Amino acid sequence: MEAVILAGGESLRMKPHVWIPKPLVEINNGMTLLEWQVAWLRRHGFDRVIVLTRGFRIPELDVEWIESRSEWGTGGALKRALQECEEEYVYALNCDDILLYDPRDIYHLARKVVTVVVTRPHSPWGVVQIKGAQIVGFREKPLLDFWVSAGHYLWHRETAIEALPFKGDLERFTLPMLAANGLAWAYKLEPGVKRLWYTINTYKDLLIVREALAREPLVK
Repeated sequence: MEAVILAGGESLRMKPHVWIPKPLVEINNGMTLLEWQVAWLRRHGFDRVIVLTRGFRIPELDVEWIESRSEWGTGGALKRALQECEEEYVYALNCDDILLYDPRDIYHLARKVVTVVVTRPHSPWGVVQIKGAQIVGFREKPLLDFWVSAGHYLWHRETAIEALPFKGDLERFTLPMLAANGLAWAYKLEPGVKRLWYTINTYKDLLIVREALAREPLVK
């Protein structure tokens, strides 16, 4: 199986705590975020991994590298990576989105053009319950009743190459366009007792992931 990791982010929201590319931050016992994602993919049977990056390499990491350009955007970068792939379906993920599930499961729902892993997030804030003007309760960071993209996708390679732009943003342009034309599908990852999705956007998010990995290794 083939996978593409989008790892070209600049970590702007993690400054001033982090001044290196986000994929290179350490998350557990000397393992970087990018190394963790590659290990996760290998564990689940992906024998070819392509990494889209900007300005860095990890020489000892057994992957194929594509140097991305800022003007491509995420959509254009993914298009070029898919042009290098060979299989009918290709798994793609944002480097900063960690999922705890078996990605092979999504292949059972593979459709054209894209299947998006979606999940329900927890509120980052406590929710206040109000009746009239009276506060009747508090819920600390509850599970919210809507779905969000978890940053992992299964793309039908041939039709995706046609649909993706040479330049443009994946989330703001391509996915809404595909959805409007009935070409985007959802794989629902239902959170249960155990949290299934970690996204690293801020330094606080990074600390949460480090704490979670310290409690229980997510790659064995």
